[in-house]
This record gives sequence, structure tokens and C-alpha cells, in this order.
Amino acid sequence: MLRPPGTRIGPYEIVSTVAAAAVGTFRRARDTPPYRDIALEILPELFAQEPDRVVRFKREAQVLVVAQTTP
Repeated sequence: MLRPPGTRIGPYEIVSTVAAAAVGTFRRARDTPPYRDIALEILPELFAQEPDRVVRFKREAQVLVVAQTTP
């Protein structure tokens, strides 16, 4: 499901589409607060129902979080 700009997902507000990839769609969003721009990767619903893809997606997200917090 393609969410239009202005849609909220938790504390994030979708601003625009950045790119579409094989795994998901990358969206520019705003975190409110602290009002910073972030990137969200949204899996297609079909992929979200496949355990292997979900595991890979979570692992990728964990790597990105560690990469951002490591000096």
C-alpha cells in the first residue's frame, strides 16, 4: 500500500517517496518531535507475510542502527 505524503506511521509523517527497491519503498519522513528527517523503508504487505524476508529486513535495520550510533 503506497501511503501518500501527510500520512502518519507511528510518530513519523510521510513527506515524499525517495526510491523504490526490490525489497521495499523508501520514504522520506519527519520524526515528531525532535523534528528531524528520517528514511523509512516500507515492505510490501506480501513480503511482510514471508518470515525469511522479515528476518532479513530486521537484520538490515539493526545493522543500520548500529552503523549510525558507532563513532
